Amino acid sequence: MFITKDKSSPYYQIVYFVDGKRTKKSTRETNEEGALKFLFNFNPDAPTSKKAI
Repeated sequence: MFITKDKSSPYYQIVYFVDGKRTKKSTRETNEEGALKFLFNFNPDAPTSKKAI
């Protein structure tokens, strides 16, 4: 798991692997310090807040 900056987005991204597939999640942070704080608190196994309609 690591952070990266994509040139098409102003936000830092967290890159991690799920079942062998690379997955990206936005940190919604434009500075690296805030993105690193998000990375240390990020849990990829936690359920997301997607609601079924």
